[in-house]
Amino acid sequence: MADGSLSVRIMEILWHHTDQDHPLSQKEIRELLRREHGIDVKPKVLRRLLSDLAEYRDEIKYHEHRRVSGGQESMLRSGFYLLHPFTEPELQQILDSVQANHALSTARKADLAGRIGRMGNLHFRSRASQVSEPRSVWILEQAVRMQKYIAADFPVSGDGVRSFVRRHFQPLLMSTEGGRHFVTCRFEDGTVMQQSISELHDVRIFDAAARKLSSEKPARPCSARFSVKRSAIGSIRSQFGDDVSFGSGSDEWLIAIIRAPRPTLLRFALLYSDLAELLQPADLRQAVRKSLQKALAMYAQTEPGQTGSTC
Repeated sequence: MADGSLSVRIMEILWHHTDQDHPLSQKEIRELLRREHGIDVKPKVLRRLLSDLAEYRDEIKYHEHRRVSGGQESMLRSGFYLLHPFTEPELQQILDSVQANHALSTARKADLAGRIGRMGNLHFRSRASQVSEPRSVWILEQAVRMQKYIAADFPVSGDGVRSFVRRHFQPLLMSTEGGRHFVTCRFEDGTVMQQSISELHDVRIFDAAARKLSSEKPARPCSARFSVKRSAIGSIRSQFGDDVSFGSGSDEWLIAIIRAPRPTLLRFALLYSDLAELLQPADLRQAVRKSLQKALAMYAQTEPGQTGSTC
């Protein structure tokens, strides 16, 4: 096979199989050429082609190791990989935004996920191909917006046997991370926890629980102005849908106007305190400040005998 055609096959292998965290040795590249393309290339030829590609293609990277043989010192190249236009965390962030966008149909999400997946290697593509939105995600999203309660079966493990128990809760926030959906739940006893939605079964809106757990009238929505990190846009859209709008900002931060009941805005500001700063209204900002100061004071105190302890 001509060197040009062989170089193309090598580039395909580097594109599909490598990134900074998944380099390949020359031996592994030879094996992939043989297994995927039926090409048996001599080590000396492969070494020369890889050297030429690395010299003329800036996106091809490698590691160098010093080797001494027969009194002669030389540099051995190994750990070849392709520097993709987007890193895997960046692609995952794009994929999470697609998955959290409820304005897109399931078919449209699958199409976009496949195209996003082709921008990365096989390690990322396998995750991108699994993008789907179960009906329970849509139900929980509606419950958050309408301030409804949920009944669902939660997994329980004991004595090596996995079973489920029916529980009622109020969904507070929805989020997407690493291609997975999560919901923040508040239970009847006041405890709050984050739960993977894929582990919940038979998720239903439970109006009777709302009457049982709370006699308060639904709070009237109001508008709040936040400064939020761009990396949080997907999660914020997933939580508030059409009730959020975004304005101008910097490369890292932008303005978000969110319309929701005051308790929801307060919970959001506290749970996303590292990603969002509440700017207005002033009284709600003061409430957030007091809550954070109270939490900080709790952790600022070191109990006797605990200094320097580790877990």
